[in-house]
Amino acid sequence: MVRGARAGAADPTAVNRIPHFDAHIEITTDTRVIRIDYATPYVRYLPVRLTVIDKHGAAGVSQSSSYPTRRDSFAVEWREFHGDIIRGRKPKTSIADAREDLEIFREIALMPLGGAFDSKRIRTRVGAGS
Repeated sequence: MVRGARAGAADPTAVNRIPHFDAHIEITTDTRVIRIDYATPYVRYLPVRLTVIDKHGAAGVSQSSSYPTRRDSFAVEWREFHGDIIRGRKPKTSIADAREDLEIFREIALMPLGGAFDSKRIRTRVGAGS
């Protein structure tokens, strides 16, 4: 977790005739916003976009966007996992971490529409590995 970052979740839903998909993770601190945008999950081989917005001077901002890799996230994760197995390394994420992630997903899915969730638990979980 980024020191001083705030965790939050939103699940805006809209149905219209605009062919548009928006899924992202955003981490916000007092001086920086880090955002990872995922393209549609229905088309393979699309990379994620990383956008960083920083405070710049007294009243300005600077923004940069990049594609850290041209591979899709699923392929990157599986290649890394394959390398761990081949080289006998311990994977970055344990089975216990994955189980906890599933619990967080369950809690988010069970949130009442427009309701709040236990952000303390999310911050504790996200900060646990850092």
